[in-house]
Amino acid sequence: MAANATPETNVPAITSKEIRQVFWRQMFLQASWNFERMQALGYCFTMMPVLRKLYAGKPEEMKAAVKRHLEFFNTQPYFAAPIFGFSMAMEEKLARGEDVDPASINAVKVGLMGPLAGVGDSLFWMTFRPIAFAIGVALAMQGNIFGPILALILFNIPHFLVRWYGVTLGYSQGVNLIASLQGAALKKLNEGAGVLAMMVVGGMIATMISTKLTAVATIGGATVNFQEVLDSILPGTVPLAITFLIYWGLRKRMSPVTLLLIILVVGILGNAIGLWA
Repeated sequence: MAANATPETNVPAITSKEIRQVFWRQMFLQASWNFERMQALGYCFTMMPVLRKLYAGKPEEMKAAVKRHLEFFNTQPYFAAPIFGFSMAMEEKLARGEDVDPASINAVKVGLMGPLAGVGDSLFWMTFRPIAFAIGVALAMQGNIFGPILALILFNIPHFLVRWYGVTLGYSQGVNLIASLQGAALKKLNEGAGVLAMMVVGGMIATMISTKLTAVATIGGATVNFQEVLDSILPGTVPLAITFLIYWGLRKRMSPVTLLLIILVVGILGNAIGLWA
């Protein structure tokens, strides 16, 4: 439909039913992922209830809409929710003949998927997930079977909230969403999430890596306990050093399985000769 067309009054409005359908369908955004268009097929699948309702009895417009949402798309899957909401609002305006350029719908999708991917990765993969599973692991190490269950609950509460309110707010705000997501607040949120994530990782290193040096040496008639010396300089030095060595190995493209085997062998040998416990 061309821009500046006469608005149509017989186009059905999107209701809470379609919003709920999009909310649940977005869970399958990555169910059919490919290297050419990434999440495009999942995006189109999610939008289908809306497209079927808006373009019912209009096969050409329907084909154009499906092609529009099969274009390249890739972002953090949870933070795709506000983009779905925006697409719903814009498709509704386009179907009614309002002044909407079809190409602008994809243009905005492409413009939003990068910034939202950064925020989503920082919040979920680097903040919520480490916090939730650190709590779960701490309980599990004490023999509490509720540990992994609690971890999943803590992680999925913000996950589902972002998905639901992302869709609903994206739809209700429409183009106003762009201004709110492109402001300085988004950048500050991303930076704050990154800082919080590093603090969480630092806390996990200090509390969950319990390696301590047991080696002692006699120097000038005095017994030197290396662990006590390191603790007087910087507590948690050994766990921190191990973490940096693992990070170095990952940067050198070493396989995680290889690193785990190295840690296992070195740990057993070091304990056997009395170097650490």
